[in-house]
Amino acid sequence: MEIIWSRSAKETLATVLDYIEEYFDSTVAMKVYNKINNHVDLLVSFPRMGVRDPRFSIDEMEVRYLVNTPNIIYYAIIQDVIVIISVFDARCSPDTISTMVVDFMKQYR
Repeated sequence: MEIIWSRSAKETLATVLDYIEEYFDSTVAMKVYNKINNHVDLLVSFPRMGVRDPRFSIDEMEVRYLVNTPNIIYYAIIQDVIVIISVFDARCSPDTISTMVVDFMKQYR
C-alpha cells in the first residue's frame, strides 16, 4: 500500500500544527506531528485499522478515520492506495468534516 497526503490533508495538518505551536511551543507541535505520522505509517500494514465511515464509503472508495487524540485523521482506501483526506481537531464541527470529505470524494469520481 502507498500513502498519499491530499492537498487538503497537508493544509489541515499545517493548521493544527500552527495552532499548537502558537499556543504551546514548537516542541509540542513536533511531538503531535510525529504522533500523527507514526499513526498514519501504520496504515501501510493495517489499512483497515481505522473505523469505517458508512456515510461516505462507496464501492470504489472506502472512507475511514483514525482517532489520534485530540485529532481525527480521515482517509480513503482506493484500490492499493491510501489517501489521507484531512486531519481535524476532534472539536471541529461535524458539518466541516462532512464538507471536507464530500469535496474530496467529488474530485475522485
